[in-house]
Amino acid sequence: MTKFHMAALGAALILGCSSAGAETPVNIARDLPSVTVETEHGPAEISRIQDPEHRLTGDWARTSRPCPDFCIQPMQPAPGVTTIGELELLEMLQDPEALVIDSRTSDWFRQGTIPGAVSIPYTYIIDELGRLGCEVDFDGWDCAEAKPVALFCNGLWCGQSPTAIRNMLEAGYPAERIYYYRGGMQSWRLLGLTVSGGEDMAEEAEGLCNPSDYAALVGQNIAAVTLPAGEEIRVLREGQPATTDFNPARLNIETDEAGMVLRVFCG
Repeated sequence: MTKFHMAALGAALILGCSSAGAETPVNIARDLPSVTVETEHGPAEISRIQDPEHRLTGDWARTSRPCPDFCIQPMQPAPGVTTIGELELLEMLQDPEALVIDSRTSDWFRQGTIPGAVSIPYTYIIDELGRLGCEVDFDGWDCAEAKPVALFCNGLWCGQSPTAIRNMLEAGYPAERIYYYRGGMQSWRLLGLTVSGGEDMAEEAEGLCNPSDYAALVGQNIAAVTLPAGEEIRVLREGQPATTDFNPARLNIETDEAGMVLRVFCG
């Protein structure tokens, strides 16, 4: 073997050892290992699980769900709405002018969500339009100053965020300011991206308003209802002026002139 061949072999062995010993990171993008987003509890880092052998388990690994109820959603939930992926969603999470909404019901939210997302269940999205930059007017809602928002739910088979989007459009929300993360939590988890949740979220959620607990009040006379003590509950007559501050722990009960409960909502 010539000196040249020996040198080449030595270099190859060194290179091979170096490659074998080095761990290739699992980045979000080529030069993007992680991003930091602001949450209600301070900054949070979003990255990917670094174990290349990691796999989904449990419900998130399921491929098939009954349809109707869990049907594959269209790429665009309504005309004018923009469908986005994970990289675009990360950009919106870092944009202080935008809002990312977890439109799933509270039981799903408690199991884990995307860091920086806020919980507004699809069944109550219209009640929260004031939080999204709209103002109440005589015809319903004035959304001229509405924020850019991105909505998501459980995945390609989840109809909760598409339903919320269509309801927002019907209420007057501009389609060009609505973005739809179609992949939802299943795609987010499939890519190994950070999920916030666990016991801390469950404890936090215990202090949040849950309108579904009081849905049976609708149609009853408020005078005949005994409300629980120690909870933040506000009774409003329809059309009555009220503060616009958003309080996720406060339940609002709206009645008509006769005291009949029309709706219950958080805020």
